[in-house]
Amino acid sequence: MNPDQAPTRRLKKFPIAFFAMIMGLAGLTIGWEKAPPWSCRSTTGCSP
Repeated sequence: MNPDQAPTRRLKKFPIAFFAMIMGLAGLTIGWEKAPPWSCRSTTGCSP
């Protein structure tokens, strides 16, 4: 592999990696927002 081919090959897969990173962060954010507060995880329950 020539040194001038490496950036082109890496840049070719950049959009897929960027899309996966954004979708992963979006899923984490949605899960974080829907999770109950830490104080509600006891067995006594929690009122919203």
